[in-house]
Amino acid sequence: MKTPMKLFFLMLSLATVSNAAKLVGDPLESYGRGDYKTTMTLLQPLMVNGNPFAFYLMGKMAMRGEGTPKDPAKAAGYWQTAAAKGYSVAQLSLAQLYADGVGVAKDDTRAAALYKEAADQGEADAQYALGMMLVQGKGVQQNPAQAAHYFDLAAHQGNGNAEYQLGRLYLHGEGLPKDSAQAATWLGKAADEHIAQAEYELATLYIKGDGVAADPARGKELLHRASDDGYAAAQHEWAEKDPSQGAMLYYKAAQQGYAPSQYQLAEMLASGKGVDRDLATAATWYYKAAGQGNAHAQFKLGLMYINGAGVAKNMNQGIEWLKKAAAQNIPEAQYQLGAIYQNGDGVPANLPEAVRWYKPAADAGITEAQYNLAVLYATGEGGVKDSAKAAELYHKAADKGVVEAEYNLAVLYATGEGVPQDMKQAAAWYQKASDKGLPDAKLQLGLLYQEGKGVPHNDKMAFTLLSYAAEDGNATAMDLVGKIYANGWLGVPADPQKAKLWADRAQAKGTAK
Repeated sequence: MKTPMKLFFLMLSLATVSNAAKLVGDPLESYGRGDYKTTMTLLQPLMVNGNPFAFYLMGKMAMRGEGTPKDPAKAAGYWQTAAAKGYSVAQLSLAQLYADGVGVAKDDTRAAALYKEAADQGEADAQYALGMMLVQGKGVQQNPAQAAHYFDLAAHQGNGNAEYQLGRLYLHGEGLPKDSAQAATWLGKAADEHIAQAEYELATLYIKGDGVAADPARGKELLHRASDDGYAAAQHEWAEKDPSQGAMLYYKAAQQGYAPSQYQLAEMLASGKGVDRDLATAATWYYKAAGQGNAHAQFKLGLMYINGAGVAKNMNQGIEWLKKAAAQNIPEAQYQLGAIYQNGDGVPANLPEAVRWYKPAADAGITEAQYNLAVLYATGEGGVKDSAKAAELYHKAADKGVVEAEYNLAVLYATGEGVPQDMKQAAAWYQKASDKGLPDAKLQLGLLYQEGKGVPHNDKMAFTLLSYAAEDGNATAMDLVGKIYANGWLGVPADPQKAKLWADRAQAKGTAK
């Protein structure tokens, strides 16, 4: 039977060490008991004889600072010699140095070549590492199929990380035909070794019944295990399932750089929900999540800078973060930018810019954006007058109960601006706004009843509505009520005292007509 190359070199190295030990002692024995000085002495003649294991062990000691100052560059030199002699463990170790740029200049291409040399000799860790480089296209051309080959080799040697990666490739159909059952098998093997990512993905399969029989209880158990084993995404999900541990689990995941947990932790700190309220610390976590591109965190951080909450007020910073969130289609951020530019809040007023930001926010259903944009279209102050578009947007806001939108929509129906003139529609929308207490709507609806436009002529109703509007402070209504009492209009008995009272009130308002 042919002896595997890896085993051959190990047997050769150990045989050489054993023969030398008969003459000068056993370096493995002295190394095992921590006598590094003796070990180094015993390795010298072996290195003179070109023993690759001796060079490997000397490199290991230099890397760890055992019996000699820690020196990754010197370790790399020893491992280079052993690797050149085909010693697979040295090839693997040297590859890692090149991958990390430790002791040598970082060189992914060289790392991949060394991993391949070790992988082809059966080193499971090298097979896994090479598979990762093939998946990522680091140092080699990206090749998921080749990656799957090396993951398979390592997985069949029990490498848990390779089992996970092989399962993941089966799950997503990358480099292999998509096969949820095979994915579940390999993820299960990795999960048995407490590979947290595998526990998490296998949990999802059990919950969905994908590749395995649906078993929500088993899925929940695996999710909990993945959380306990420190997988951030699992900690985040478990926090949602168990609010009593929410802050602690969000914090653990946030510390690992998991942006959704950083955001949720910030939310808890900002609201004081489940933790003491701490806006400054909330801002710190929003900043971390925002820096990773979390759009909701960018929005909240922008608001904090604008309002000076938890951070020093800084409109420029606030606007920059709002723009980042708005670019990721957070409609609330788009609305805030529109409002800032419309009102000139901390920046010069810029109505066309306000229109630009209100548009996507309005399209996304932000009511305030719909109303404000309608006003700009109706007046043309944003650079474009579009009564039809204004009417459309007023309608959307009015349908959500915005009283000002109900009133303005009624005005458009009454005047036929942007919509066909329709006094019944005008009356209906004035009625809605009037019912919500808007004095102007009571005035206009009263006038429609007096004129019989859109509603049946009704002097009594007209006077009632005009009186309500006057009582609510509408100067025009005050003036009209005064004239009604002065002239005995609408079937109301003349009353000079009340006429004077309302005329004086209207005059005091300064807007009597």
